[in-house]
Amino acid sequence: MSRPADPGIDPAVDFLADLPEQVVYLLYQVHRRREASLAVALEAAGLPLAIWRMLFALQRMQPCTMNTLARYTTVERTALTRVLDQMVKQDLALRTTPPEDRRQVLVTLTGPGLEAFEKGRGIVTKWNRRALGGMSAERLETLRETLDEFLHNMIPDEELAEHIITFDRRSIPNG
Repeated sequence: MSRPADPGIDPAVDFLADLPEQVVYLLYQVHRRREASLAVALEAAGLPLAIWRMLFALQRMQPCTMNTLARYTTVERTALTRVLDQMVKQDLALRTTPPEDRRQVLVTLTGPGLEAFEKGRGIVTKWNRRALGGMSAERLETLRETLDEFLHNMIPDEELAEHIITFDRRSIPNG
């Protein structure tokens, strides 16, 4: 559903008069409102959003290094370490050091971590279905293709962009 131009908007003073700015503004709103709503739904199940993000990423990528996890989650290393400390303390994740390279730290989910992931996945799936309800498969596919293109434009490393878009554990480099 396209919106008609508002004759009361002056493009010289209102940055939302331009379509690219409108699109990015709306993406920001979608992201922030989804995060806030999901945080409430996940908290009700005893699962903080920050931990859910790590569970989601680790379930796809494990075992993985801290660098890989930071790269794919876009979580700053200090914050990532704090969340992983909580997860290890709650027996949701395990950090190990491979004998062949004592400088690396590999992160994997534990049994309770996988159970927490499954609980969170149900909540997130239900939320996503509700938020995207009423959109046809064709519109969803067009939206996905558009977001793929947007990510490719934003991420200068073509290989990284493709790995993030596909999130295929077989293609994710572990380094």
